[in-house]
Amino acid sequence: AIVKYDSDGEFLNLLHIGGTSDNQIRHIKNNESGQIYVCGIFYGTIEIGTYSFTSVGSQDIFLTKIDTNGDILWATTIGGIKTDECAALSISNNGNIILGGDFYGEITIGDSTLINENGQNIWIASFSDEGEYNSCVSLGGTSSDYLSSISCNSFDEIIIAAAWFGNFTFGDITITTSYQTGLSYGAMNSELTPQWMKTIDGTNLAYPVSINIGEDNNILLSGNFNDTLTFGDSTYTIEAFNQDSYIAKLDRDGNPIWSRHIGSISSDGLITSTTDGYGSIIATGEYQEEMNFGDGFTLEYTLCCGIPEIYFVKYHSSGDVMWVKRLTGTYPRISSISMPNPHELYTTGCFNQEMIFDEVTLISEEYKNYLAKMEWEDQTSINESNNVFTETLTVAPNPSNGNISINTPSEWEKATITVYSIDGKIIYSSQQNTNSQIKLQLENIGTYLVVAQNKERKLHKIIVVK
Repeated sequence: AIVKYDSDGEFLNLLHIGGTSDNQIRHIKNNESGQIYVCGIFYGTIEIGTYSFTSVGSQDIFLTKIDTNGDILWATTIGGIKTDECAALSISNNGNIILGGDFYGEITIGDSTLINENGQNIWIASFSDEGEYNSCVSLGGTSSDYLSSISCNSFDEIIIAAAWFGNFTFGDITITTSYQTGLSYGAMNSELTPQWMKTIDGTNLAYPVSINIGEDNNILLSGNFNDTLTFGDSTYTIEAFNQDSYIAKLDRDGNPIWSRHIGSISSDGLITSTTDGYGSIIATGEYQEEMNFGDGFTLEYTLCCGIPEIYFVKYHSSGDVMWVKRLTGTYPRISSISMPNPHELYTTGCFNQEMIFDEVTLISEEYKNYLAKMEWEDQTSINESNNVFTETLTVAPNPSNGNISINTPSEWEKATITVYSIDGKIIYSSQQNTNSQIKLQLENIGTYLVVAQNKERKLHKIIVVK
């Protein structure tokens, strides 16, 4: 189903897309008129408005355009006899719809059929705004290849990112790697003719990679890595078996301008990124230890036991950190973000039990999806950012011998303090006034969770008694 809300969160309309088996929406994009384009995958038969389609193979692809009232304007399908995937969708400056994905064997797009005899290859296709097929192309090497992202610049050039194994052919360019995985980004013209391609220099690079277009058609690249990574003169190295993230700004020809390293001492992952329309990039992901974003900006980890928290970070077009923010809950997850202007961010994901958005806490006894809108003014210093976006629950010493002091944020009027053992039993619970210090004696060695909650927010702290 596709649900439309206004900017205040009020429900506008609902459109059902479904069929006889599993159907999933992969990507949604909108144009300046508010019409949307949707691509996804389906098995068996699918109903899209008055259109009815039956898959050729096990999994096919659908593409549709929907007006502002939620009515289907047109729909079409792409597919072959095996499993086909739609991995990316973008709208070009001339109004064409550019989408792509992966396929085995063969795939039919419009009146063209692409054939692949080397495992899994990439397909890229162009459709007009009226749904008419324009052209398509197959990309890949002798092993498996995966399309990661597509974005179009104002010159109607199509920028793609891809992951591959062994070798990859992009027009007249063939690249190879001695590492397990190769990651590349490149440009095609509006006719889907490859123009150039460059390879990300690093070992144990992680897929996928997100691409956005910044000011002056600069390329903003973001993703994850597991060992070493090099952009221009900057090389980043992390410990074995960990995963960190990167954000890089490239010029229109793919040459590095600046890059940033995001990470912690544990494994964390960048999920997706977007731009604010003015050259800044906003990234979001999940983390399990204190995160470092550069320029002195960090986020504390407030949960336990490997449950991830969600981070947001905004980098100026110069590469400087503008602000960081944390979302937390019991089991929070994030899947997408959109930023229509520099002061509004829309995000979607899912959660179980609690999901905390500053003054709003969502509660559910089962996994549910969420849609949230967040607003703020951009911050220009570390202190301003920390004052706006972080509140600290202090427990000291930590680790301790069992004698601890607990202090809640100074701006809180009252707070309920609860201490849980590792198996969920309540060890201590009491309501305290502002700035009052609580002294406790925890007798048993182990790990504890300290929770401070007022009417608006809840803070967590893991402590260890040795």
